[in-house]
Formats: sequence, structure tokens, C-alpha cells
Amino acid sequence: MPIDISNRLREIEKKGPSAFNRGPVKRTGLHELFQEIPEGGNSQVKGRDAASVAFIGHLKKSGMDYDFALGLLHMWNDRFCKPPLESKALTEKASRLWVEFKESDESQQSPQVQPITFLDIPRMEEEAAKSAAQGWIMEGGIPAGGLVYITAPPAFGKTWVVLDLIRACLTGGKWLQVYQVERTPVMYLDEEMGVARVLPRIQKLGIPRNSELLYANREGVKLDNQKHREQLCDTIRKYGVKLVVVDSLTRVHNLDEASNRDMARLYSCMREIMDLGATLVVCHHDRKGGQGESGVGHDRARGAGEIMAAADMVYSVEKNDGIHKIICTKSRLVAEEDAVKCDFLIEDSDDRQTVIVRPAIREEISSRRLDSTENLIVEFLRSVVTANTSSIKDRVRGNASRVSAALDSLVRDGIVLREIGDRGATLYCMAPKEDDGELF
Repeated sequence: MPIDISNRLREIEKKGPSAFNRGPVKRTGLHELFQEIPEGGNSQVKGRDAASVAFIGHLKKSGMDYDFALGLLHMWNDRFCKPPLESKALTEKASRLWVEFKESDESQQSPQVQPITFLDIPRMEEEAAKSAAQGWIMEGGIPAGGLVYITAPPAFGKTWVVLDLIRACLTGGKWLQVYQVERTPVMYLDEEMGVARVLPRIQKLGIPRNSELLYANREGVKLDNQKHREQLCDTIRKYGVKLVVVDSLTRVHNLDEASNRDMARLYSCMREIMDLGATLVVCHHDRKGGQGESGVGHDRARGAGEIMAAADMVYSVEKNDGIHKIICTKSRLVAEEDAVKCDFLIEDSDDRQTVIVRPAIREEISSRRLDSTENLIVEFLRSVVTANTSSIKDRVRGNASRVSAALDSLVRDGIVLREIGDRGATLYCMAPKEDDGELF
């Protein structure tokens, strides 16, 4: 008698995790998958892709037949994913993960325990010499074969910072026009922006067309996928790549970023690339709210603490009144006083055909610094979006003429917009962030 897949799915939905949990599964609970899952995810699941991976893991752990599990997967997709994932792509993912989960299970069941190696002082000296000989892509800032994170809130110029680093590496120039870097071919794994948005920036920065740049345009690269890593490593060896840029972390794995265990596993995958002598520079997002949530810059980054704990260097990009700042918030390899710290500007040429990323001089920083009244107005407008003159004066509670002068200054500098609302009232709001197209 044929199995009624619809009835079986309803049965699982009612029973929750106990329906066929016979062993360890993905951390997303089975019961959390039986609810509407929009494209961007919900409070339990990051998104449809992550949910499908978790569901496939549950099906695999159940011990059921693959063909039967595939039918359940498609029924689940049609019912709960809004909109459903493309059928062909879902089938391909299921077949691939079915094998990968099996390999993962076997490795967990029979772990290989490596013997502990103890070093005497001469051997310690040898190992230290090897580490010192590893060298730098940028002296004191970007170690060869290391792991570097660059974090920032949205629209703070992170992409420009990374692309300027790529430019410097491809040309043997200076990053931010300050820090000399080693010339090297560069691999750029772009899972975030896409070529239509990245190419104009590359052109504006003046990166030569014949540069040794290997660019992957939203190819779905996953660093926790062994076949993907093998292809990356083969390419790195073939072209002598010393810098691999990843944009962004959340796009290049199928693991749980809130799990220290999963992030430790991801680091071991990254290690395969770094062991070839290539440096990984990884873009990462701050938590919602981002800048200012913590006195320690890298503590503002999203995800488990293991993400930043594994890094050799962490850089945070900040922005205030048009002045950008990059600071080293974590370094294993240089003293705090020697770490990178630079105020810089991202400037368009008059014809908007080129972009220069350059250090800001002291006079420029001083001229853009807001006084206390202006700061209070900006903070208030950011919290309320739009306000009239009266409400601003009530909130700031300063001298009325000083508040008016501060508003005029903010409008003149393009930081605040002045509009005429209903009944002729004057309204103020924050100006849109520079470069509306910039997300990172």
C-alpha cells in the first residue's frame, strides 16, 4: 500500500521533535521548522535556505529512505517556505547534503585522536622562527596566512576599505594611502554585493583591467563544503594567491553563527586555506544597533564569541560626520600602541569618475566635528526621524538662538534636511547616508 506523504507530514507536525529524532540533529529544533518561514527568516530560523538544511539534517538522522525523505522535503517546502524554494535547486541541495551529513556522522563516530606533541626550548625556538618567517602582507597589520576580520555597521564604508586594500595588493601600493602592502594576486569571494555594484567601484578606484584579480560573483561558495574548499585551494596554489577576501561571513557557510562549536568548526575549514600561506580577510556585520554598543570594538560583531576569538586581527570601521575611522580592536601579533589606527575620507572627484580613499588631516577632522548642541539635535532626529523646531528646542533645552544656529549649521553642512510640512510648519530630518547604494 503506498505511503501517504501528506498524512505522514501532518503526523510529524503534530508530534514535533519526537516524531523521528533518534540521535543528534541540527540545532534548529524540528518543531521550529513547522511554521511559516519567509525569505529573510524569523526569530527561530535565519531563512529558507538555513531551514531547508536543518530539515534535511533531521530527515537524514531519522534513518529513513532518501527517496521518501525527498518527498517529505518538497511537501514541507511547499507548505511552509514563503515563497517556496525552487524545486530543482532543493533536490540538488538534498542529494549533496545527504552525502555530506553521512561523512560528518562517520567522522564524529570515529574521531581520530592526535598525539600531543611536547616541545623543549630548542624546538620552541624553531617553531617561533617559523612563525616569524611567515611574514606580513602589510607590516604590523595583515599577517601572511592569518585571519583578519573587518567589521562595521551598514553604510559605514566597509566595502570601500576592503576594495582599497585589494587595489593596494594588486598594484603593490598603499592601503588608505598610508600602509604599504605586498603585491599579490587576490581572490575575491563576493557573496554580498554582486558584480554590477562592485565593478563600478573597482573602476573608480583605478584598479587596472589586467590586474591579477580572481572574482567570484555570488557563486554560492561555502567554506564548510569540502568540494568548494578543494577548488579554492587548487586555485590559490595555481595562481599564487596570498590574499583571499570574503564578503561576507554570514553568506559563506551553512552553520549556526550563534554556536561557538559551529564557529570553531568553520575556523578549522578556514585553516585549510590559511595553511597554504593565504591570508583570509573577512567582512562581517555588527549587531543591530552596531556602533557604540560596546566599549570593545569586536564585541559589537554579530554571532558567537568564537568568531572573533579565532582571529589574528580585527578591524572596526566607524564613521562620524563624514570622517571614517579604522581601528584595530584585536591583535595577537602587535602591541596596541603599534596597531593600525587611521582617520580617512572617501572622496569623489569633481566629475564623479574616480574615488580616492585617503587619510584625513587634523584640520579636516576639526572642521567637521559637531559641537554639543549639534550632537544633541542629531541624536534626537535619529531617534524620532522627523521633528519640528519647537520639539527640537524642547528636547535640547538650550539657548533658543544657539539651537537655531546649530540647526542652520547642520542644514548647511548637509547633515540635516529642512522641509516645509503641513500648515507651513518647518520640519527637520537626517539627510540620507552618503552613497545610498552602499550597504557595507
